[in-house]
Amino acid sequence: MTGIQFFEGDVLAKTKYYKMGPLVTGLLITLEISIYSIFFAIIIGVFTGLARISKKPVPQETGSFLYRDNQRHSSACSDIYILFLHRDSV
Repeated sequence: MTGIQFFEGDVLAKTKYYKMGPLVTGLLITLEISIYSIFFAIIIGVFTGLARISKKPVPQETGSFLYRDNQRHSSACSDIYILFLHRDSV
């Protein structure tokens, strides 16, 4: 006996699932980051908007300060990079 011979086109094994390729994986990560961004933008926007229409001066100044110092001084690319780096730890 010389063993089993395999020829071109022989079926050696079958799987019942598909593995996602890199494009689909990248698309899912992009959608996940987009959903998180939309969620947090809505929350921050509502609180900032409520602070700006408040009659008291402290919430008005705090809302303006948070927007100006945190959003204007950081680029969108760096925010996405930070989200992508810490994605597995969240």
